Amino acid sequence: LMYFPVAQQVFTLDDQTSLYSFYSTKTNEKKDQLMENIAEQIATLCDTLKEYPAIRYRKGPEENARLAEEVYQRLNAHKADNPSMGE
Repeated sequence: LMYFPVAQQVFTLDDQTSLYSFYSTKTNEKKDQLMENIAEQIATLCDTLKEYPAIRYRKGPEENARLAEEVYQRLNAHKADNPSMGE
């Protein structure tokens, strides 16, 4: 599974290291792969729920914009395979 439901409106991606890896000031060569994985997990969740959400993010670290763009691209790819997504 790409995500794990915890409650009716709560899920986890079950990656205990992602918060540190994502926001650490230290250089992390795995950050790009981490963003791709998180974006795919979020897009898969949205596809499963048949949702096509608007993507918004808080201005701040560059990583926020990068992750938002990656999620947007993944959502578009899922929508191309499933045009009824979000209807």
